[in-house]
Amino acid sequence: MRDGLGRNVGSLNNRRYTASAKQNQTAHWASVYDGRDCLGHVISRGRVGVAAYDRHDRLIGIFPTATGAASALVERAEGQP
Repeated sequence: MRDGLGRNVGSLNNRRYTASAKQNQTAHWASVYDGRDCLGHVISRGRVGVAAYDRHDRLIGIFPTATGAASALVERAEGQP
């Protein structure tokens, strides 16, 4: 169905969906998994950095990047300091 300006309206099949701007932003919170095992989670703390928490919600540390925080969780799970 079209409106008076020739635009498609009233049908889901004719709608166009666009990507949200939020897809380009870094997540503020994310879980880190090894298969089905949750190793912990990372939380953005803004300018302070990224906090890494183990599966028991104990703070591992604050890291400059999310990758560094996730790597610390993986190392902790593998038994490395």
